[in-house]
Amino acid sequence: MKRSLEKVFNPGSIAVIGASEVPGKAAERRTRSLIQGGYKGNIYLVNPKRDKLFGMKAYHSITEVDKEIDLVMIIVAPRFLASAVADSVKMGAKGIIIITAGLGETGEEGKKIEAEILSEAAKTGAYVIGPNCSGIFNASADINMLGIPTINKGSISVLTQSGNVIDSLTHFATIKGCGFNKMINVGNAVGVQLHEYITYLKDDPDTKVIATYLEGIKGGHELVRVARDAAKTKPIIALKVGKSSAGARAAASHTGSLAGDDIILDAAFRQAGIVRVSNADELVDMAAVFSNCPIPKGNRLVIMSEGGGDNSIAADNAEKYEMQVPILSEETQEKMIPILLAGMPAHNPIDYGGTAEENPDVITQCVKTCMEDDQVDGILITGFFGGFFDIIAPHIAALEEQTAKDLADLVKKYKKPLIVNTSYARDSIKSLDILKEAGIPVIESSDRAAQCMSALMHFAVNQKKIKEMHIPEEKVYGVFLPAAELAKTPVEAVEAADRLGYPLAMKVVSPDITNRTREELS
Repeated sequence: MKRSLEKVFNPGSIAVIGASEVPGKAAERRTRSLIQGGYKGNIYLVNPKRDKLFGMKAYHSITEVDKEIDLVMIIVAPRFLASAVADSVKMGAKGIIIITAGLGETGEEGKKIEAEILSEAAKTGAYVIGPNCSGIFNASADINMLGIPTINKGSISVLTQSGNVIDSLTHFATIKGCGFNKMINVGNAVGVQLHEYITYLKDDPDTKVIATYLEGIKGGHELVRVARDAAKTKPIIALKVGKSSAGARAAASHTGSLAGDDIILDAAFRQAGIVRVSNADELVDMAAVFSNCPIPKGNRLVIMSEGGGDNSIAADNAEKYEMQVPILSEETQEKMIPILLAGMPAHNPIDYGGTAEENPDVITQCVKTCMEDDQVDGILITGFFGGFFDIIAPHIAALEEQTAKDLADLVKKYKKPLIVNTSYARDSIKSLDILKEAGIPVIESSDRAAQCMSALMHFAVNQKKIKEMHIPEEKVYGVFLPAAELAKTPVEAVEAADRLGYPLAMKVVSPDITNRTREELS
């Protein structure tokens, strides 16, 4: 799959059928972002009414191009889609991205067009992305077909079933100082399925974290299998909507997706090692933390601050998210006591107040002492680091900057996660910028900081279990599973029965039937 999808994500040439330069139109925005994004391959613009677009030659038909084309983006009315796909296939397209909406999500007529699209693509095995999608982005190849002018580059790759969520994620990433490597809006996903993208991204060297926004899931068993395999090396963060009846209705009207039973989904995600979140900003925070922080060995957390109040809040949040805040070993406490104000305890949480505000190097010494302790898995600094200069004196700014550099060196040396929760997180402050550039998360909310650290720690535990897990196809947790086949017609049912042998049991698979009584099935 990776080799096949390479031409989708790294094409040698791209054509846009329905290209436009009418300001504000979907076709114009995507054509412009592709041209201005720096893509180095050949670009062919197709519009039957234009000879030039954006100062480039425009073709009246894609079949006028005298070279094979690897990737085609189509933005035309639904009635023209089948012929556009057929022409793309003739030109050797390996991937076909269909932006056009108003298909399967609207009813039977739209589903008929989708079937025609798949039939044409199947002639050569071309991959269909969409329809009803907003495009793709690949920072590694300078491809921006999303119509979003500026997207921060980074190591997070995103799969979504919503184009507007991509808009939100890119804005949150700008605010939070992180970036993306690949972004794919799968749309109705009549062709390439979610698990196929994950299979590709799992082996993609430029992707550290896979983040997903899901409205409905097709092929749930395959998704869990692929995600479990991916979790051995890369975290998957998922925002799955449809918990409420209103959310499920919104998902169905948007991409025609069925939300599914949330309790079952939650259990499947846990089994697959998928980290679940509830909001778009949370998805970005979590993905940024996973893309930058070392994975800890366990869930033993040290909390430290310049005051007892912030420590107490952080400790409550740590318990809320099921992390241990253990009392430090006697050896570590003995090392810590000389660093702190006389009489201050050194158990955990650690209060370095009264000294660190004027001499931030105290924080470095405290963190180093804890990093050296094998019984400490991660450290959370809370309070108002970065703002000492604002509260104490201007000259402290330089000291905070040096402390930030030293903290970055400690994380690099000891490979333990460090998260900084500070009320100054939104401010443009050099010491905090130094931390961010070094990959140390700087988070405004104490709750969110604890939530992210907890996710890291629990992922570490789950990842170890997944690596040790062996589930043969015929068994799950020691329970024998008889052979089974899915039949969609009576003829298929008879053929499957002959292959499987008798006696047989029949089970209805339908999202419309929940209580399967004898009367309903007769």
